[in-house]
Amino acid sequence: MKKILFLTNKGYFTKKIEEQKIDVIWAFRNIWSVFKIFRIAHFNSKLNFKHIWFIKFADLNSYDIIIVSANEFSVYLIPYITKKLNNNSTRLIFWYWNPVKPAYNPNLVSKEWEKWTFDKDDSVKYNLHYNGTYYFPPEIIKSSTLTNDIFFIGLDKNRYKELAELKNIFDTFGLKSDFHIVGNKKIFGQSKKKYKAAIPYEEVIEKISCSKAILEVMQSGQTGLTLRTMESLSYGKKLITTNQSIKDYNFYKKENIFILGIDNMQGLYSFINTPYLKLPSEIVEQYNFENWKSRLLNNLTLDDDFKENICK
Repeated sequence: MKKILFLTNKGYFTKKIEEQKIDVIWAFRNIWSVFKIFRIAHFNSKLNFKHIWFIKFADLNSYDIIIVSANEFSVYLIPYITKKLNNNSTRLIFWYWNPVKPAYNPNLVSKEWEKWTFDKDDSVKYNLHYNGTYYFPPEIIKSSTLTNDIFFIGLDKNRYKELAELKNIFDTFGLKSDFHIVGNKKIFGQSKKKYKAAIPYEEVIEKISCSKAILEVMQSGQTGLTLRTMESLSYGKKLITTNQSIKDYNFYKKENIFILGIDNMQGLYSFINTPYLKLPSEIVEQYNFENWKSRLLNNLTLDDDFKENICK
């Protein structure tokens, strides 16, 4: 069995990933909030010794595979890890779980590292390996009464105005919606926008179970599948999305997915109140973490393009 180290944020899925015999570590040292300003300034400067912000790793040479999640600061982790390795047998993977941004452009990552992405368009644009988004089989949840039509949760990420406009439209159609917009993290300053506090992911699942549909509003420039799409597939919930490229995936069914900007808004009420059409299990399971890991280990690209013979 391959020994794998995954350097990423710790969160709801950490325990599930660790159950796959993968070590999950957050590579950045825990520091007081006041020092985070200096860390950001240091990372954004041309000063050396950026390694002081990283934890002291155990023997990295003991791992067969090391995966680093891409973010604006993890590009500085790359030379730190590479320098600590004294063998050429460890496989190094830089994993884009968000759209590519200038701060962590693939050109900034040395050639010793393989670059993989969840975003199909980015895979073509930057010549990256495509592996899609990963998720885990749904939790067993108690049978819930449907008390809500549409549920949204997410950080503002410059979407507040668009979300407010959509809520007004849903209200006009007589649809009951629950919008849980969380403010972007700020060290200083307070926003006058009406934000809600972050909630545990277990509570997110409960809210999904009580809703007929999930709303997905993509970040600017993003086409890769989000957690909202994975929840829709896994829990059999309708999806309302701004992702117009979603029609190119093999799980797309117009009965299950309403595309804002393409589908007629006058049909939204009917869409919400008709049954979800169950998908073939192999379509849903292609995004299970085990299959995601298997493709990674075997250097395989995910083929989830629309296929007429599967989705009719």
